[in-house]
Amino acid sequence: MWKSGSAILRTGGLIMGNAKFALVPAVILAVIFIWCVPAQAQQLNAPTNFDGTATGTTTIQWTWDDTNTSPNENGHRVFDTAGTPDTLDDTAVSVPDLPADSVSWDETNLTENTQFERYVKAVGGTGGEQLDETNHPASIVGGYVDQSYSWAHSFNPTISGDLTQIVLGLYRSASSLNPITIEIREDSGSGTTPSATVLASESGTIPSGTMMAITIPFSSPATVTAGNRYWIVLSCPDIATQGYQVAVSDGNTYDGANSVAILISSVWYNYDYDFWFDTYIDPGSSGVDSDVPPTVV
Repeated sequence: MWKSGSAILRTGGLIMGNAKFALVPAVILAVIFIWCVPAQAQQLNAPTNFDGTATGTTTIQWTWDDTNTSPNENGHRVFDTAGTPDTLDDTAVSVPDLPADSVSWDETNLTENTQFERYVKAVGGTGGEQLDETNHPASIVGGYVDQSYSWAHSFNPTISGDLTQIVLGLYRSASSLNPITIEIREDSGSGTTPSATVLASESGTIPSGTMMAITIPFSSPATVTAGNRYWIVLSCPDIATQGYQVAVSDGNTYDGANSVAILISSVWYNYDYDFWFDTYIDPGSSGVDSDVPPTVV
């Protein structure tokens, strides 16, 4: 079950076109669950004194000095690069990530008599992620998420890195036992609807009975680029009707028109409503430290 937090204000409801909204009382509900706030970012330092030593005909041992401590650091990641290190596009060769506080890694099965260029960066832990965007409209309603209605909201990150978690306003009726699915998707190219390309996905349940702020961590985060458009998509294909509600504004408060799309009978329709949400992104290391490694001999 996902972590839940404080109850959220809801002020009435409406039905508009094909969009379906729940009628709810105009009161602030009591806080009944502990609000879980991720740790704020502490900028990671770049590892120093990165070097490589050939330890065999097909093996190099890469070494560095660790300049961070847990839990601000999750570990280290060694990358292959042909030029200037790029923390988003270059290929990680140390898969999975190396442990926190590690200071070396043996790369094996290399080609003899070949030069290899690598660099290393620290990977953010609980202190590495940052609150990027927040949209908390004061007046919200609940939009049904079930077999008939899937909801999507676009967002434009201001930080490049790994989208580690989001916070949404969600409600579950006591009779609905099936999970809700939360996806991060690419834009379709139109700027008004999500594509079918899923970058991250989680399914889970929440406490029933009250609209609450729910933290959804992604076990495999989506890599996002600042300035690009992405979508948060909610679906419940196993619930016939009115199983979950997502908190949306009863006015447009985020990024102009077409930020919300509702899937009805396999067609996306745009509405001038906005999710109550937060996004958290881990930008990784502030830099890298690398020098030219030796040739394997």
